[in-house]
Amino acid sequence: MQNTQNTQNTPPPPNATAGQSAQQTELDRLRADILAFFPTVADLLDEEDASTRRRVLAESRERLASDEYYVVVCGEFRRGKSSLLNALVRRRKLFPVAVDVTTAIVATLRWGPTERARVWPLPDPNRPDSRPAPFEVPLAEVRRYATEQENPDNVKRVDRIEMEAPFAPLRSGLVLVDTPGVGSVNPAHTAATRSVLPRADAVLFVGSAVEPLSTVELDFLRYTLERCPVIVTAVTMIDKVVDPDPVVAQARARIARVSQVPPEDLVVVGVSAFRRWAAEEEEDPVLAADSGFPELESALWEGLAETCGRAALRIALDRLDETLEEIAAPLTNEAAALQSGEALAEVEKEILRTQETLTALRSQSSRWRRELQDDLEQAVRPVRGRLTAAMDAAREAFRRGCEDERAAKEPERLVRAATLALLEASDRAVKELESAVLEVAQRYGSLASVPLTAQVAAPAVPKLSTPSLSGLGEESAGTAGKGGWKRSRIAWSSGEAGSGMGLAAGAVIGLVIPVIGPWIGGFVGSLIGQFAGMIGGSRQDRADEEARAARERTRRLKESVLPVLDSGRRQVEQEFNGHIRDSSRALANALEDQLAAQAETMAGTVRRLQEVRRSTARERAERLPVVRRRLAALDPVRRRSQDLRRRVARLGATPPSDGPAPA
Repeated sequence: MQNTQNTQNTPPPPNATAGQSAQQTELDRLRADILAFFPTVADLLDEEDASTRRRVLAESRERLASDEYYVVVCGEFRRGKSSLLNALVRRRKLFPVAVDVTTAIVATLRWGPTERARVWPLPDPNRPDSRPAPFEVPLAEVRRYATEQENPDNVKRVDRIEMEAPFAPLRSGLVLVDTPGVGSVNPAHTAATRSVLPRADAVLFVGSAVEPLSTVELDFLRYTLERCPVIVTAVTMIDKVVDPDPVVAQARARIARVSQVPPEDLVVVGVSAFRRWAAEEEEDPVLAADSGFPELESALWEGLAETCGRAALRIALDRLDETLEEIAAPLTNEAAALQSGEALAEVEKEILRTQETLTALRSQSSRWRRELQDDLEQAVRPVRGRLTAAMDAAREAFRRGCEDERAAKEPERLVRAATLALLEASDRAVKELESAVLEVAQRYGSLASVPLTAQVAAPAVPKLSTPSLSGLGEESAGTAGKGGWKRSRIAWSSGEAGSGMGLAAGAVIGLVIPVIGPWIGGFVGSLIGQFAGMIGGSRQDRADEEARAARERTRRLKESVLPVLDSGRRQVEQEFNGHIRDSSRALANALEDQLAAQAETMAGTVRRLQEVRRSTARERAERLPVVRRRLAALDPVRRRSQDLRRRVARLGATPPSDGPAPA
């Protein structure tokens, strides 16, 4: 799941509509309830001693409000992808559906208050630092840049297209990613599709009821099932066969056989865009159900709810629970100190030690910032080495391949091998980079966490226990559950990865990991676009100049592609180094926020203890019930947090109820 930094166009959480699946409705409702819970917790913060925590809480709420779910739609060309997309968003002719039109460029569609499209040009291969500015076009003109027919071999040098529109199905944060066909004669199309898979929260693979799944499609599905948490296969055009059930069953069996995934864990749905439109025109709910789209949408949202949706909600609840702990700590310490003079002295002694630790940590900020950067650099150095080695190997393999006599006859084969090698390398690098940053974040987050409540204060006020969530849909990380969804992804279950380390450490991880994204995929997509033009030119050369010597054709191929590979390596190195700097800076800032918030909590405790020391025995006796009532007032807020966690745990596990789960 992705988090957008520009939240001005983020729609408010929608109310349930007839077109929403139960899981989408519950996910929307839960997100709205948790967003509404943020002000409740923020209002409990001390006005004097909580400026940092208030800001961090606001930032966490903004991240949750702007979360998006990326669904990559892919499949072999001319399988009905565009018709399916139009039916999903309920907008005819948004995506071109003529039989002679094929998609050539990756395009995204998300919710926006107005219809607009931005076309992003490819960077100049000779200037890897350059970032050409995007330009806007009406949605009706997107086909001029996105289709092979109006932009053959990407002669217009388009990197990607981003569309926005106020379509109701997108209001929940759904982002649809349209991709070129994976079985196209142009290998750049397959590579471009594979390059966007690392950012997918779900993949909607499109097959056809009138044509059995091909070897190319099955190979792509096997590749995708190994890399993506949610895979739904849609078999289109079921209205064109007498009985679609055997067709869907056959597709499920073939996918299971090739992928080694049990058939019951595969989600395969037959759909008909024709029936979807007819059902809307005739307002026929039976025909709507027969179209398969309600089942398809339900399957997609079930997978999204169980994976990235659940993880994002848990991270937000972690931030809220951390805040509640910081609110309770000064009150708990004060309640203990009010018991007796001996208790006051013991609490003061513990709090003083903690405050000294915090002061030392904050005073050494510049030193541990350097150490953090050094540790992160050391952790990612092997990743960088493997990435550059893979790029060198791809370049060398291409150069050697050009010396083969088949090079002039099969340039597509060479370019395909080079692009796929880069994609594999980038996929590995992203995963290894996430793991490296997570390890450093865990280590430094633990070091920056201090106890906010004195040990002697613990028995003074019983702490509300957190009930077990077993039986509510929880499974261990990395396992598959109902529908074959993978229950966790390292990039978006970072809040869970921090469990057992304390909320403060988990907060640091949750803040840093979303910074990491498949940035290399953007470069690979640009590189693929440049390769596409070269392949097209080579095909034209063969048609128009067949008599040209093979040596000359090979020379031109090398002169075209090798500079792009060299430019690409420079760009990857710059992107990689810049990303490490960004990760280091984000982690350091998160740690400083953590230390500052803890210092503010300690300051609140010290202020309360000073008041206790100045007070008389009678004043202390009168103050103790007041403090206990304030602590007791936190109990229903904590129970509300626990109730939200129960509902999050149920996402995808059981049919959601119309109201909150019982406490």
